[in-house]
Amino acid sequence: MPKSANANKSPEELYQERDQLFTDVIALKPVARVPMALRLGYFTAKYAGITTQDAFYDAEKWKKANRDAILDYQPDVYSTSTGTESGEALELLQAKNIKWPGHGVSPYHTHQSIELEPMKDNEYEAYFADPSDFTVRTFLPRVYGVMEPFAKLSPLSGSTGLIGYVAQLARPEFAPAYAAIRKAGEATAKWQASMGGFSEEMTKLGYPPISSLAAMVPFDTVSDGWRGMRGTMMDMYKQPDKLMRLLETMMSRQGDRTAMMARRSRTKRVFMALHRGSDGFMNLKQFEKFYWPHFKKIVLNLVDQGLTPVPFLEGIWDQRLEYLLEFPKGKVLCHFAQTDMFKAKEVLRDHLCIMGNVPSSLLQFGSVSEVQDYCKKLIDVCGKGGGFVMTHMPIDEAKPENVRAMVDATRKYGKY
Repeated sequence: MPKSANANKSPEELYQERDQLFTDVIALKPVARVPMALRLGYFTAKYAGITTQDAFYDAEKWKKANRDAILDYQPDVYSTSTGTESGEALELLQAKNIKWPGHGVSPYHTHQSIELEPMKDNEYEAYFADPSDFTVRTFLPRVYGVMEPFAKLSPLSGSTGLIGYVAQLARPEFAPAYAAIRKAGEATAKWQASMGGFSEEMTKLGYPPISSLAAMVPFDTVSDGWRGMRGTMMDMYKQPDKLMRLLETMMSRQGDRTAMMARRSRTKRVFMALHRGSDGFMNLKQFEKFYWPHFKKIVLNLVDQGLTPVPFLEGIWDQRLEYLLEFPKGKVLCHFAQTDMFKAKEVLRDHLCIMGNVPSSLLQFGSVSEVQDYCKKLIDVCGKGGGFVMTHMPIDEAKPENVRAMVDATRKYGKY
């Protein structure tokens, strides 16, 4: 929306207008124009002339960079997905599952997730016997170096008092761990106090977030953080029953946490990052057994609670589009990364709103006219009849003029 059209509206009026537009398009209601959703990654650092390292070490500078980008581009909704952790805290905890700008990678590059296997293929029964004990004495010491002394503790289960543990915890190797954990907690609290008010600040300026809640599919939880991708894929063949039991255990913990968060949030949209469910990770038979049932159940549970799931379907979902028709009509927003958007529109037309999918490569290497042409084609095909939101992958590298072209093209061609 041009700035001139906003001149006489208060930030609260603009917030309500933008949020209602987004809500209506998801519900497949008639709308005046195609909404523009801006998903900001590390691009804001380049745009503001700061380092990506600041996303982990200077909360105020990072927050200002994101705020300025949103105010400059004026999207209908936005998300910021990086720099949510304190680099100081990660250093103190000796995190092994990530390298971040200024610690393992260049201060000017993006972070890198490190594939671990904190739970080995022969440790399912140990986890099932006592999940808390396994988490404290096995899982956390393998993910965070500061927790390594805790691997030497005797089992937590079966203890009848604290006396034995007092003696163990008094050993010299625990003293540095206590100090580091305390400092990491203080650093995290300070970081969250600064970054935690960002959404509220943007609300006061008239900009709603795409979502403010999150949920995970159990297969992604296990393959991301517990067994690792390689281990989880092997378990689908070698020990599928144990893998299914673990997935069910993770599933049982999902609903209550999301519901509790929802009670405190103004925005009732729930982001879901779907990492391993795409065409390239498993065949349809495996998808139907290990991934889809939990994904579907979580979505239906969220809808039953009055929430709007916003799954980010990473990779290509061309072979899985028909499954999404099992979701309630007009209750889910599907954000596609590399899926054929025209096929998605053909399959999901009049049933689910779709969001996508200006390629990051086009924003980084394309020309302004190429960006405009791509956006126009998306609007002409996917925007026909409504149920479409213009967006892109979270951007780390992009030409500012191309991001502007994407926003402006949506405003120019997206009117009904």
